[in-house]
Amino acid sequence: MNKGTSDIQQQLGRNIATARKSAKMTQERLAELVDLQTLSISRIERGSVAPSLATISKIANVLDVPVSTLFLMSPSSTAIAYNLIDVLESLPEGYRSFVYSQVREWCYVLTKALASSGKVDAEALPSLNYSATINPDVTVHQSTPAYAKGKMKQSK
Repeated sequence: MNKGTSDIQQQLGRNIATARKSAKMTQERLAELVDLQTLSISRIERGSVAPSLATISKIANVLDVPVSTLFLMSPSSTAIAYNLIDVLESLPEGYRSFVYSQVREWCYVLTKALASSGKVDAEALPSLNYSATINPDVTVHQSTPAYAKGKMKQSK
């Protein structure tokens, strides 16, 4: 086996493990749902065996991810997203709401900037259904937790 194939198997295995953990699923449960032995899932995730395309398709369906996601060679593109979800879910509700509102506002601003730049077809951009008006001069959102507001005042 050449090194390139081994790298692909390793990355495929890591991506499957990341998607499985994000789905809060055990290897045992994934094995059950795709009709494999737990040892087979373990070997696939370690990259020691290459699953068939049919098995990869079953795994993707069970984990509710596109097959292409399992083949991404940059772990940052998949792993960072799943890790971010894990971090956000671990935050207290007030902080989580604050982060979500900030991300929503940034998405809105970036979408508007892309649309007005002419570099991207505005019709191709997703609609964010964002109803709030964004004031670029305001740095502290009204839903900002008190702790974060204090930190923002100190950093000015």
